[in-house]
Amino acid sequence: PESAAASESLSSFQLLSQDAKPLYPGDSRLPPMIECPCILPGTQLRALVKPPDADELWQWYESLGNLEADPSWAEVWPTAAALAEALVAAPDLVAGKDVAELGSGLGLVGLASISLGARSVLFLDREPHALHCAMASASLNGFPTTPTLGGAGVGAALIDWSETKPEAGDDDDGSSNNTGGRKLAAFAGNFDVVVASDVLYDDATVSELADSAVLLLRGQKQNSLGSDGKSFVNGGAPPAVRGLLLVTDPETERSPGCRDSFVAALKEKSATVVEVISLPPVASTTAASSSYSPVGRPERTVLIRALWDRP
Repeated sequence: PESAAASESLSSFQLLSQDAKPLYPGDSRLPPMIECPCILPGTQLRALVKPPDADELWQWYESLGNLEADPSWAEVWPTAAALAEALVAAPDLVAGKDVAELGSGLGLVGLASISLGARSVLFLDREPHALHCAMASASLNGFPTTPTLGGAGVGAALIDWSETKPEAGDDDDGSSNNTGGRKLAAFAGNFDVVVASDVLYDDATVSELADSAVLLLRGQKQNSLGSDGKSFVNGGAPPAVRGLLLVTDPETERSPGCRDSFVAALKEKSATVVEVISLPPVASTTAASSSYSPVGRPERTVLIRALWDRP
């Protein structure tokens, strides 16, 4: 990441929306889908499967009466492009590693990771259609997929990391009534690297994000129990942790104060190193006319890097 921060000449990710072709018209089961060519120099990634844009995705949600849905996952955000480019500049961060992408959306960072030699990538998101797109993109680009945890290739799991706080009735043995926490605990200790982008938008969920990232990283205990014998998800002490967390965030925060809260939470979890690094702006362009169209606006990004490497 340091080398990425030092270089202002990294080749930019490009989403070639003007060359997209329709894949699916949309119905009650799936939103409209397109195959959108893209360029991420240094990888084999050639196209993404995605809704045409966030506006069209919102219209689909609206037609189904789903007015609480968030259509922002239909777009490739500059923070995701910046993190993907940082990995291209330092592929050893993921090569041969097991990688989890939290709040993966379209999965650009995970797709870059598998292309750069990651042993496995697991997309984790609360939106099933986003996971559908990420997995479809993996297949479209010829990346191996796997239905089992621990298998080589790309997989996906429906998880909301913001719901890992214990609720009334939760038990200390990990048999939480909290669906999000229970599901996440199934993946505890299985990853060398956790990546995420544009996830610091609600100060109320910052601690859950930190909990989730640490829970996923390698530990001496390959389960959800902390060193005190209680469920880590339910507030127990974290197990001994080994691994790397990489989170990108807009330099101008979505929610002021979230970044500092997140960094503080990581330090409380005994990270060996926690640093915030400036990355080059993403200068890619897109022909999308969506009111979101985030990749079309160059945006500076920071990388939060946390490392646990104590034995």
